[in-house]
Amino acid sequence: MSMNGRIFQASSVKRGGLLVAVLTVSLLGLAAVAHAADEDCNWYALKSAGQMQTNEAKNCGQKGEGWSTDQAVHLAYCQSVSPEEWLKAYRDREKQLKTCG
Repeated sequence: MSMNGRIFQASSVKRGGLLVAVLTVSLLGLAAVAHAADEDCNWYALKSAGQMQTNEAKNCGQKGEGWSTDQAVHLAYCQSVSPEEWLKAYRDREKQLKTCG
């Protein structure tokens, strides 16, 4: 009986170690995804504010949602929507700027 108990304990320790390893890898993966999302949103905020500067420099007159030089506004927007949505907003502004001036 004590032999079975030792086998069970060793097996439980191995499974516990494996579980910890899997959880650690999963958390590291989530952290990497979060870091990539932060980098993407920082890029978006910088480029979006730049689009507004171009809008002003060319006297395009674009106004409203998405048109701001405040990077914090763009960053908050990016973090609140899917990557597809913020990328569409960026591309839409690019199209509007190309038809101006």
